[in-house]
Order: sequence, then C-alpha cells, then structure tokens
Amino acid sequence: MKNGFLRVFYTEWKKFFRTPRLMVWVLAVPLLIFVFFGALFQHGVPRDLPVNVVDYDNSALSRKLLRFVDSSPIMSITEHCTNEAEAQSALRRSDVFATIVIPSDFEKDIYQGESPQVLCYVNGQYILPAGLIQSAFLKTTGTFSAGVKLDKRQKKGQTYGQAMNDISSFNIDKHILYNPYMNYNYYLNLAMLPMMFQIVVMVVSVYVIGLVMKRRKAEKLYRLGHMNVWSVLAGKLLPYTLLFLFMGWFMNVFLFYNIGISIRGSVFSALLITALMILAYQAMAVFYVSFSKNLRSAMTYGGGFSALAFSFSGYTFPVEGMPQSMIVIGQIFPFTHFMEAYVNTAIKGLPLAASVGSLVALLVFVTIGLLSVPKFSKLLKNNGYEPEY
Repeated sequence: MKNGFLRVFYTEWKKFFRTPRLMVWVLAVPLLIFVFFGALFQHGVPRDLPVNVVDYDNSALSRKLLRFVDSSPIMSITEHCTNEAEAQSALRRSDVFATIVIPSDFEKDIYQGESPQVLCYVNGQYILPAGLIQSAFLKTTGTFSAGVKLDKRQKKGQTYGQAMNDISSFNIDKHILYNPYMNYNYYLNLAMLPMMFQIVVMVVSVYVIGLVMKRRKAEKLYRLGHMNVWSVLAGKLLPYTLLFLFMGWFMNVFLFYNIGISIRGSVFSALLITALMILAYQAMAVFYVSFSKNLRSAMTYGGGFSALAFSFSGYTFPVEGMPQSMIVIGQIFPFTHFMEAYVNTAIKGLPLAASVGSLVALLVFVTIGLLSVPKFSKLLKNNGYEPEY
C-alpha cells in the first residue's frame, strides 16, 4: 500500500505543477477571492448614501432637520425636489437610495405641540442601503426631536437638567458584542471568504478525481496504486488537501490580521475547524464522483451542493426566523456546521467543547465520503464512467 500511495502521490504532484489550470484554481482563485472581497468591503460601513428631499415647509426648523440629516455619516442630501412625484421618480431610477418628505406647517405644528409626520421612502431592492438609511433616519429624527423638546422646556424656564429628566427618564446602556463598530467588512467577510473557499475545494476535488473517470484512465491509476483503492484515493487527494490547508491558513491570517477581525479564541482552533471543513468537502466530492454517471453531473451536484450552503447557513437570515423545514435542510450542508463552530470558537471565544455537535457533524460528512469508497472502487475497476455517445 505504501509504495502504491507514494507513486500516486508523486504523480499527482507532477501533474499539478504541469497543469496551469489546476494551479490557477487551487492557488490563484482563492487569493483573488480573498483580496477582492477584502477590498470590496474595506470601508466597513457604507458612507454618504445619496438621498433627495422634498421640503414643503421650507422653514427654519425644517432646514435645521435637513442639516441634521446631511450631517449623518450614512446619508448625504444630493438633490432638493419640488414635489414627491419628481423625488420618487429619481428613487425608482436608483439615482438615490431614499426620499425624505417634510410636510407643510412642519414648524407650526411642532410649536403647537403636535407631531408632524416626516416620511422616508427607501428602495427595498437594495437591502443594505435601505436598512442603513432607515436606522440612520430614525436616529437622526430622534435626536432632532429631543433637541426641539429640550429647547421648548428651557424656554418655559426649566433648567437643562430638569428638561433632560423630563425628556428621558432613564438611560439605555447598550453594548454591541463581537462587532462593536458595526463593521460590514468584519461581518460579511467572516462568512463570505470561507463560503467561496469551500466552493473551490469542492469543485477542484470533484474535477481531479472525476476527470480520470471521464477519460477512462481509472484502470491505469488503479494499477499505479498497486490495486489498492485507499492508496489511489489518498495519493490523489492528499496533494490538494495540503494545498487547501495552506490556503485555509492564509485565509485565517487574512481575516484576523489583515482585515482585523477581533479573534477571541485560539488561532489553532480556527485552523482545526477550517481543516475539518476542507476534509468534509473533499469527502463529499468523493461521494458525488462515485454516485454520478459522468463528470458533468458530478460537477453540477457538487457545485450546487456547496453553492446553496450560504442560503441555509443562517448567516444572512437568522436561523430562528426560518421555517422548521428550512432549518432541517440547512443541516445537510457542512458549511452550516463550520460557521457555527467557527463563530463560537474564533469570535465568541468559546471552547471547542461548546461546538462539539458541529464538529461531530463535520466528521459525519467525512464518514459519508468514506462509506462511498466501495462504490468508488467499483468505478475504478470499471475504468471510470461509461462513455457518452
């Protein structure tokens, strides 16, 4: 077994360095992904998102409110429109992300003790800008409203302290855990980089073992491995496992030391969980190659399996809000369990024991790959996939 494994292992290394396509996919593509997404979200939080306004009141108080809006780091007033139709037309064309409408008699109503409605229309097609603007608008109008109330009470003779007590009878002590700066670079790339990386692991692994089956060279590979399926499989995949482990190490260094995501747990734990993810996807690649009729099908099933993982992982939409059926479906993807263990360990600083269920789940996917080895062995002995006519 040893000599067979070494022969396949050595042959695969030579093939890798003689195949520019493989070198690009294994080394260049992950690096480009890391750099691209790191640069894409480098500012952390979007700033100065364009909004237009319709000020029907055009009073000193309405202009003051608009100065508050424009001074917000999130919003930037780029256009003053004369009516709502004109403003909303620009919103539909995506010239702006929001339209703010101040009603007539805005100042008069406030000083008479009434509560005029200031409207903020957002384009819901752009989920991130819409959410940021809504949050910033509520915070801005809340600050403005408090300032108006404070001014009115002071004019009635109250001291600053008395007026503040009337406006806010209690203070909220709020602390944001793990991402206190609300930095989208930290939040999105923590999942986006591993997500894209696991797709590369799956696609490359399916390709390197499935191509032999497609080209009807499986019997030759089988003889090279001294007729031992474990020698063939280990020798064929191990070079890429080592390369992926190196790229996984680089990904973690890039996330925690280049992007600057705060790591509370040990780097070793993060690397261990990353290694388990790599092994899980390589094992599933063996499964898809073994039970597919051709390389095209194996690539389709394997690529689809890894690409769908992000939607069900609970990272972009909380798992708690999903229907029970979707939660169950999410468990069939290694990425779901990887993210749970990765966040718990690296970001929250919990011990590995707190994620034992996720780690066991990743090992289950490795086991699925191992259980498909007899089917893979049969495919080897039959010299690969049946020819397509």
